[in-house]
Amino acid sequence: MGVVDTLMSAPVHLIMKHQRKMASDHESKLAMNYVFRPVIEKVETADSIITKTPGDILKDFDSIRMPLITGCNTGEGCLSLYFMEHNGQMGAFDEEVERLVPCFLKENPKLDCQAVGGQIKRFYFGDQHFTKRTKQQMCDLMSDCTFITPAMINVELLARYQPNVRHYHYRFTFSGQFNLFKGLFNQSDMEGPSHGDDSFYIFDSPMLPSVSPGSKEFKVRNNFIRLWTNFAKYGYPTPLEPVTAEMWHEVRFVGPDADKVDLDCLQIDTETAVIRDPSEHRTVFWRNLLQKYKEELY
Repeated sequence: MGVVDTLMSAPVHLIMKHQRKMASDHESKLAMNYVFRPVIEKVETADSIITKTPGDILKDFDSIRMPLITGCNTGEGCLSLYFMEHNGQMGAFDEEVERLVPCFLKENPKLDCQAVGGQIKRFYFGDQHFTKRTKQQMCDLMSDCTFITPAMINVELLARYQPNVRHYHYRFTFSGQFNLFKGLFNQSDMEGPSHGDDSFYIFDSPMLPSVSPGSKEFKVRNNFIRLWTNFAKYGYPTPLEPVTAEMWHEVRFVGPDADKVDLDCLQIDTETAVIRDPSEHRTVFWRNLLQKYKEELY
């Protein structure tokens, strides 16, 4: 029996129960370890889905025409913190600095994980160890490693290679009663909304509390829904009516040879605002590492 037949016939609960036994030594040390995930298909067939790296797909000049909304939450790292605490990995990340190097950099065989991991640790923690006092710094680091920096790469590649894509980017910063994942992950003391918290302001759930029309949650939810339904209907999140104080413009196309991409995005909170290059000092840090160790992106 082949691998596919085995997986198709096996009970789901057994696959879930034993999946982590399939992880490599490297994968088992990650803050988030997902064994079953999309891969690039080595052998292309008639029904292949992913045959090139995301970077190569985005760098295929003028090949995408669909309007896009992408974005991040400022507390994305709450998800990683939950897994690190649940799996008893907290101390290991302090002692083995090479664990701090994200996967998108480790692909470079010339990279010294010990040296770069130490550089990352100094940037976020200075000379401090990872303790409860520096948990917010770890949340920021995990936010950047897992979601915010990959999103930045995506933004920059679209702005350089896709001239006909209307691409809107947002940064969600509001913490309120609908931020359920932050509570479920036991990270309520961290700043900003957790990974997935934005979904509760767009989609209903029986777990959500009732809120009054004058509440902050009601206002944020209404703005979210108006922006997203406008985008679905018109291809523009702010076409005619003033949903936000300022027009939410797409990220500007700059071309392959531009020195810099300005990340213009909509900050979504109790009040919305168009901002440029959020957390710029952290973005510059990661861009410098990418230009050194991931130069094929540039």
